[in-house]
Amino acid sequence: MQVDVFEIPKVELPDLEDIELPELDFEFPDITIPFEPPEVDLPFPTPSYKGSPKKERFLQVLAKKALNISEACRAVGIGRATFYRWLKKDPRFKEAYEELREALVDFAEAQLIKKMLEGDTKAIIFFLRSKGKDRGWVERTEHLHGGSDPPLKVSKVELRRVLSHPEGRRALEVLEELLGETNETKSTKKEEV
Repeated sequence: MQVDVFEIPKVELPDLEDIELPELDFEFPDITIPFEPPEVDLPFPTPSYKGSPKKERFLQVLAKKALNISEACRAVGIGRATFYRWLKKDPRFKEAYEELREALVDFAEAQLIKKMLEGDTKAIIFFLRSKGKDRGWVERTEHLHGGSDPPLKVSKVELRRVLSHPEGRRALEVLEELLGETNETKSTKKEEV
């Protein structure tokens, strides 16, 4: 096998300092849009906390910001690390924060129950999936296979792609027939024993 070898001519590039760039008379506009979440009037009082005025103010702002920690920190001029340090080092502050958080969860549950009483199907299903697991209201995936190999994993995208073709739909029908025959064979063997 013969390989042709050729030389690449050497090209001298100009020095970057020698290149003149045109002056640009353009300023990029400030495109940062500050996000200010709306303040809310939660129907419960701010937890009673007697400590530093800054911590008291933080809890009041946190309640108005619906527990948005970043926004509350920004509003009182502290960093998130300071908030977490307060939680770690001040048990009364932590207790007041958790009381506020629990009050918000109680409020959300009350709103969910209100929606359920109005007949909102989504709210009812959400509640049952959250609180009715012991009664079978749980989504679960069953992996049924008898071989020693792990079950085949197929993504939803792959499955949609296969089922979008006539051959893929036919393959699914054949598999269903085979699985149906296998289940019938197993039940027949159980009856014979």
